[in-house]
Amino acid sequence: MPRIGIRSKRGNHQENQGCSNIPKPHLPPSSNRLESGEWGKRKYGRGIRGGFRKAVKHKITTKRKHMNDNQQSAVFDVVLKYDPHRLTPEEKENCRIRAIKEEANKRVRRTDELRARWNAPKRHTYTDAIVWGGEWGAVKDSLVKRMERGNGVLVALIGRRGAGKTQLAVELMKGNTINQRSALYVSATEWFMTVKATYRKGSDLTEVDVIKQFRKPSLLIIDEFARRAESDWEHNLLFELLDKRYADMNSTIIISNQSKTELLDSLGRSLSSRLVETGGIVECNWPSWRGTEQ
Repeated sequence: MPRIGIRSKRGNHQENQGCSNIPKPHLPPSSNRLESGEWGKRKYGRGIRGGFRKAVKHKITTKRKHMNDNQQSAVFDVVLKYDPHRLTPEEKENCRIRAIKEEANKRVRRTDELRARWNAPKRHTYTDAIVWGGEWGAVKDSLVKRMERGNGVLVALIGRRGAGKTQLAVELMKGNTINQRSALYVSATEWFMTVKATYRKGSDLTEVDVIKQFRKPSLLIIDEFARRAESDWEHNLLFELLDKRYADMNSTIIISNQSKTELLDSLGRSLSSRLVETGGIVECNWPSWRGTEQ
């Protein structure tokens, strides 16, 4: 019967009986993560309920003293998902509180990201200490409820100067970003200047690109709507933008000092019909906020 052997590094044939002297590979456990792979399977057994749970238990019981808070939190999260009965009630509560804090921090970061590019007037963003009530507050609450339906609104805020129309729109933007939805502020003049910038020599953008850019936000504010030449070119661009946002069911707020008749004539029949259907006109005829104590 032939004998079994292995070849050494020098090429000599070393004989042995039944491979009993063949060295077995040994993989040391990792010091900074749960044991896994072949070493973990040999030590703890195979399968989630076998090797993995035992590895978790081993890690907690033997390595906890050498782990920082972040490492312990990571291990607790894994145990809470796969084997929660191994945690004490206090540890489960800590995991729950930590998850709530992490979700809250995530929402705050996302809100900050949305507001970093919302282009809102800085003067109107620092008004947290002001209590806006009366008719102004009632209109704001009504618009918030209508926007929460999710089917998009096209609303025009018209009326005297200083009535708080822009402030009302910015408050709606604040609520939108807190709810993790995008918002963008632009004046009518700024919108047309952005489009005209695409006509420069060497510009990489086209009119279509600008319209795509402004149709994306969940809420778009167009201020100073009356400050435009009302040429056919402007009418066509505005119709294309507002019609696309109407089709996408995104909300648009138009702000103007025009009267109701002047605004409807300025919009034209098609956009006026969409305005009446989805939002309507809000006449802000209450006293001016400017020059009064707030």
